[in-house]
Amino acid sequence: LNSFNTYRQEFQFGQDDWLTASLSARDVNKDGNFVQPRLFVDTLSNNQTVLTMEAPGHTGGVILRPTQALPETYRIEYKLTGLDFGGKRNGSIQYQQQDDNETKINGYSSQGCKTQHPWGEGSGSRGWSGDASAPYCEWQSVRDGPYGYNGFHFLTVVDFADPAPRNNHFWHYHRKVLMDSFSVHPDRIDSFGSSQICDASTNEYYDYQESNFVTVNMWVSGKANYNPRPGALTGNSQRFITNCNGKQATRGIQSAGELKSPDEWYNDDGTFYTFAIERNSTGYTMEASGIFERSGYQTFRYYRPFIVDDEPIWHYNVKPSEYDGRYNGDLTQSNWAFGSQTWPDQWPAGSAYPDYFVIGALYTNVYEGKATLTDIRLYHEAPPSTTTTTSPPTPPSDPPSVPPTLTTTEPSPVTLTPTGASSLCSPIVLMERNQQVTEGEPWVLNNDWILVQEPNGNFQVRENPLNGNNLGKIVWETGARGSTTSNMYYYTVLQGDGNLITWQVMTNNDGDNESKFPFWKSNTSFPNNESQEESFYLVLDCDSNGTPNVAIYLGHPDQRGSSVWEAPHSTPTPTNVPTVATEDPSSTSWQLNSGHYVLNILVVSMVATSPYSLG
Repeated sequence: LNSFNTYRQEFQFGQDDWLTASLSARDVNKDGNFVQPRLFVDTLSNNQTVLTMEAPGHTGGVILRPTQALPETYRIEYKLTGLDFGGKRNGSIQYQQQDDNETKINGYSSQGCKTQHPWGEGSGSRGWSGDASAPYCEWQSVRDGPYGYNGFHFLTVVDFADPAPRNNHFWHYHRKVLMDSFSVHPDRIDSFGSSQICDASTNEYYDYQESNFVTVNMWVSGKANYNPRPGALTGNSQRFITNCNGKQATRGIQSAGELKSPDEWYNDDGTFYTFAIERNSTGYTMEASGIFERSGYQTFRYYRPFIVDDEPIWHYNVKPSEYDGRYNGDLTQSNWAFGSQTWPDQWPAGSAYPDYFVIGALYTNVYEGKATLTDIRLYHEAPPSTTTTTSPPTPPSDPPSVPPTLTTTEPSPVTLTPTGASSLCSPIVLMERNQQVTEGEPWVLNNDWILVQEPNGNFQVRENPLNGNNLGKIVWETGARGSTTSNMYYYTVLQGDGNLITWQVMTNNDGDNESKFPFWKSNTSFPNNESQEESFYLVLDCDSNGTPNVAIYLGHPDQRGSSVWEAPHSTPTPTNVPTVATEDPSSTSWQLNSGHYVLNILVVSMVATSPYSLG
C-alpha cells in the first residue's frame, strides 16, 4: 500500500447539486504523474448530448452518487447510451479499438502488466503465489488468466454514506442490490466453468460462451453472516434473478439478458438501455429495459422483499425501526499464512443503513473502459390520490414478525376472441408508412380496431368500438413502459424503412422539442426499400394457429404484399385486475424529485473546476 499514492477528485453538479462525481487515480511512482479518469459532457455522432465516464486505466475509478442519502422510498433511473468495458468485438475477445486502433484484450490495453495489486482475490486463490510481497507483475492479472475480467456497475445501492472508488474487497461487503456487467476472459471460464444467460423469449438458459460476454446481472446480497473460506475474498453471498428462474433470487451466476455488442450500438442511432431501482416499505425492485440479444425488446422488472425464507437483503434497513437485530453476527477473514481478523457486530439492533446509489467503474484494481449515459432521474413516492378507490396495501409489521415469502402470481391472460374473428384472418391495415399515433389521440379504424399510445410509452392495438372512456380489449401491445413527466411524451410511427418505432420526446419548459430517443422498435429496418414505390404497412393478421397478431407487410396485403415481421406474442395487460403489491409494487405512483439531471443542455467543463488532490 505504501508503494503508490492515491489521488481523489469530487464535485457536485445537476439541479441543486444533487449529484456528486467521485474519481480516483493511482500514482504508481509517487511523482505526481498519473492516468486520470475523466467525467465530461460530450456530443455523439448522432448529435445526442451525453455524460461520458472514462477509466483509461484499471487502477483508477469514476462513479456517480447522490450528494445526500436517498429518501426511504424512491425510484432512481437513467439511460445508458454506450458501454465499452470489455466483452467481445466481432466474436473475438482481442480486437483493434476503432477510435485509436489500439489492440484491446477484453477492453484492457494490451500494453504492460495489469494486475489486481495490492488487493488480490485471496492468498489461497489461483493465478499467483499468494505472497503479498510479490512484485506487481506477479499478482493476478485482470486482463486474462483465471481471474481475468472487466465490468461496469450499471446501478447499485450501497449501505454507507458518500461512496467513492475503492478496491473490490471493500465493495463486496457493502452492496444491497446490484445490476452490473461481468465480462470474463475465456481463461477464467477454463478455470471455473461457464455461467448461464436467460433468453427471456423462451425462458431457457444458454451458455455464456455463446454470447458476446456483455451481459446484465441482476442480484441481491442475500446471505447475512457470510464468512469466506480461508484465503478467499470477503463478501456477501450473491443471489441472481432472471425470468428463467421464476424471478426468484437463487445462487450461481445467471445473467438476465445479453446486451447488444458494443460495436453495434456505441454512438449509433440513439439506442439505449434504461436501468432503475426502486425501494418501497417492503422491498426493492430492479428494472432493466432495452433490446437484448435473442430475446428482443424486454423490460426485466424484479421485486425482492427485504426478507424471503429467513434470508434478508444485506443491510436493507434505512432506519432502526425496520430491523430488530436478528441477523447480527461477526465477520471473520481467515488466512493460512498471514493470520486472521474478526470484525464484531456487523448488523446489530438499532443500526441503520441509509441508501446511496452508485453508477460506474468503482473498483480501483479492476475495470477499464468508458461508458456514456444521460437523463438521470430521482423520483419520490407521490402522495395518495384523492380520486382513486383503491386502498394502498397494508405494510408488514415493522420489522416483519414473520419473514415474507416471495410468490409469483402471473396476471390472468386475456382471451383473444374478437367479434368477427373469422373475417380477421383477412389482413387489416392498421398503419401506412410514415403515419404516427400520439398519446391522447387514439386511432379508430372502422369502429372495430383502436390504436392507442399510452402516456408511459406502451403502444397498443385494441378491439371493439370506442365507448366513452372504454378503449376496448387489448389485442397486442409492445409492453414497453417508461417514465411519465410533464416535459416528456411518446409517439409511435411506422417509418419509411419499415421500422415500427416508439419515440420518447423530451421538451424544455417552453414546450420546444430538445431531443428524442427510440424507446421501443421492431428492428425491421429495410433502408433499400425506403425510396421504392412498394411501401410498408402495419397489419392485424392471424398466425398459423388462427390467433390475432400484428405484422409488418412489404406491399399492401390486398396486392400480394408479404409479411416481413411478425410481432412476438405478448401477454396483454388485463384490465381491472389489481396489482398484488407484495409481489411487484408496480402500482406505486412516482413524482419527479428535485433531483433531475437531463443532459440535453451543455454544462461547463467539470473536470477543470475541481483538481485532483492527494488522499
